[in-house]
Amino acid sequence: MKMRYDVFLCYQGEDTRSFTEYLYYVLRDKRFITFMSTGGSKSYENNEGEISSSVLKALEESRISIAILSYNFASSASCLNELVKIIECKR
Repeated sequence: MKMRYDVFLCYQGEDTRSFTEYLYYVLRDKRFITFMSTGGSKSYENNEGEISSSVLKALEESRISIAILSYNFASSASCLNELVKIIECKR
């Protein structure tokens, strides 16, 4: 499979958005092609927290993934689903 991204950032938006945005720009400035998910946003998941096909594809096409764990991370079904998929992809 062709790797489109160097880094996939998984995070819960309310808790860490400013930190994650800062990390995203630092990585980008160092010329890492980085995908930043929407941080547990309802805009890309259905009611069961399933990951959209575009986010799933980005995750699968990333060399590494960084899960930024935070206080509310585990309360987001989409974050937990991304984390499960990260583990599956890296096996």
